[in-house]
Amino acid sequence: MKLGIIGAGSIVPFHLKASIGAGFIPSVICAKPGSKNAMKMAESIKGLEFAYSISDLLDTRLDAILIATPPAVTTEILKQAIKKNIPLLVEKPLTTDLSQFLEIPSYAHDRIILGYNRRHYSTVKKFRDLIQESGKGIVRVDIPELSTKHQTSKIERRTALLENATHLLDLLNFILGSITITNKEHISDEEGIKFTRASFISSNLSIGTISIAYGVPDSPRISMWTKDKSIELSPIEHLNLSIGMKRIEPTESLPIASYRKEYINWKLDNVDVRFKPGFLRQYLEFYSLAEGKRTSFDSASVLDAQKAISLAHELLN
Repeated sequence: MKLGIIGAGSIVPFHLKASIGAGFIPSVICAKPGSKNAMKMAESIKGLEFAYSISDLLDTRLDAILIATPPAVTTEILKQAIKKNIPLLVEKPLTTDLSQFLEIPSYAHDRIILGYNRRHYSTVKKFRDLIQESGKGIVRVDIPELSTKHQTSKIERRTALLENATHLLDLLNFILGSITITNKEHISDEEGIKFTRASFISSNLSIGTISIAYGVPDSPRISMWTKDKSIELSPIEHLNLSIGMKRIEPTESLPIASYRKEYINWKLDNVDVRFKPGFLRQYLEFYSLAEGKRTSFDSASVLDAQKAISLAHELLN
């Protein structure tokens, strides 16, 4: 299966490694005119040729195409690539402009996968299975954006939510089904919104909150209380399942009773460690799509991407 690559940013080498692991043969790559990264990648992989334009790439015989370009230009490139009538893997978030989703013809949706790779983490899959076994509950989602910076601008905050936090928002929809915001509050500073807290209900009738902060040093997490479990992804690469509480009796040195959670823990499995987490499983589904064997996929669709961006816009306002 021959793969074409449009884009040469820092994420592309991870795509190349995973695509080869899944069975693809990277055949041709192009990026912006004069891209040294694209030329270096073409030189580093045997058989990978450099194309000077997207038109040249699209004229090549290919079985699938990766589009890994900035969101500002991705929609126009995608519309060109759709005409080739082959499967397309598009890096998230595709676009941050909701109106551009209407420009993507619905007849092409079943040939497009969005690169929300966290859906394919082994920890996320286990988390989702545990929730489906346990049913509805109470969910808490913490999204600290720009967590390594103390000073953040209004533009940085907006970009971070629309281009990065959508990872977590897509996971919410993936794990719980579509969610609906029922209430929302903001705390602002001189740059605009600094903190957001929103309440929601999901299609599986779980209720929860989303807390967003900018410039706060913390890690993202999703946690849920179900009828008999406490489940937490914190960070997303680590899954903790609390199966009970153990009472620690008072002692002479510590004359008060205390309680300790009893956990079962999961970390990313060997497949995730060997590749960028989620990438190989994502590419195995993409390869299956290129073979015409699509059945039930975990990968995000165009409509899934639209839901995540729509939710991000709702949280911004």
